[in-house]
Amino acid sequence: MLAYPSMAFLFPALILTKLLFSNLSNWLETRCEAIQETMVFCTVGLAYFIWGYYNMRYHGRAPVTEAYQLDHPNLSILELLRRLLFLTNVFNDWWAVSPMSSQRVQGWITIVAIVGGAFWGTISFLKSNFYLQHGKQAVSWLVQVIVGVVVLLILSSGFFLLMPSLSLVQTRVLFGILSSGWVLMFWGVCRWAWIFPNTVREYMIGSVFCLFFLVQGTQANKVTMVNAISHAEYLNLDITAISNYLAKGNELRRIHFIIPKSNYPYDRFFMAHAALVKILGRGNVEVKWCSLPRGYQGEEINHQADMLACISNLSNSEIAVTYSYESDSFKATKAMLVIKNHYQEHNL
Repeated sequence: MLAYPSMAFLFPALILTKLLFSNLSNWLETRCEAIQETMVFCTVGLAYFIWGYYNMRYHGRAPVTEAYQLDHPNLSILELLRRLLFLTNVFNDWWAVSPMSSQRVQGWITIVAIVGGAFWGTISFLKSNFYLQHGKQAVSWLVQVIVGVVVLLILSSGFFLLMPSLSLVQTRVLFGILSSGWVLMFWGVCRWAWIFPNTVREYMIGSVFCLFFLVQGTQANKVTMVNAISHAEYLNLDITAISNYLAKGNELRRIHFIIPKSNYPYDRFFMAHAALVKILGRGNVEVKWCSLPRGYQGEEINHQADMLACISNLSNSEIAVTYSYESDSFKATKAMLVIKNHYQEHNL
């Protein structure tokens, strides 16, 4: 919870796994464990929320982007319902966990797996000995399981639902609900396997899971490789630009990046630092971010005075890093190197 709060919402997905894959005849024991574990998670989450609210409101020491501000969570009923509707749309880009696969295909596979799994799960339930021997009790326990599944699905999406703003919705923010969705999908695949003979069922389930992880692992490897290669290219371009500038005997006090608005500006700090360490050596350079910090409201073009004040207060060993968008003007200073680059998407 302290490392990255949204990641902690994987815990309800683990409880959901217990509910879906436990034997219904052992429901009383499963229910007791699930309630205890859910109460532990809710207690820890509530304690974190209270601590975070107090700390952020009265002892804040750093800017926090609006999407993560705990002092005004989203409590609007209409907005909560709207976000829940967003989550049910499996064709949305938020559910694109396979970066090289068609989102439409992924959506239909998810629908077929879950809806078909629910259908075959119902058939297997009606033909089970537990239902035939304890009809009303079996139905009552099944309804309780369904209610528990719905509650855990909502709980796993709690971080997303309570975010004040959806300006920073990324996969890590949706980690809890995505994990629960895949647990539900895996359960559906297992229920589909019910139509096959027992001798084939286990092999089929294992083959589907192995194929899934093989495809996901291959795609993740390719995406990571392409990102690493592209950033290495950007780093080499920055090293070349800085080296050529210093080779002319120029003093370097500021590196200014001109980027399109489609690019994320803050990683330029790390790219500039890596390039300077490569050229000047580790321990021989200090880099300071003088543009608008991440989390502050407003536009960089409207904070030029703050940027100039930051540059004027640099120590002799510090080099400032700033940025501006292509369509915006910026204040030039002495000993400044301007680098214009554009992070582009590479074909996989």
